[in-house]
Amino acid sequence: MTNSVMLDLALAVILVLCAMVLWIAHLASEARAERDAQKRKVEALEAQKAQLTLSQVQVSTAPTDDALAQVLKKAEF
Repeated sequence: MTNSVMLDLALAVILVLCAMVLWIAHLASEARAERDAQKRKVEALEAQKAQLTLSQVQVSTAPTDDALAQVLKKAEF
């Protein structure tokens, strides 16, 4: 083999390796984006669950109509 063919072959190998590195970086970026999206989804579900729990607590601790009527009758403000 001549020097020129060896250089061309070396260049081709280098280009293939660079393409592989770029592809791996692209796949890693997609995986990171998917993981971040999943994390945001879990955080949103947790926030929704906390809000629901808070709403249930507020409803369960709210005075009933009867209790409000008694307070109004006694005029205790």
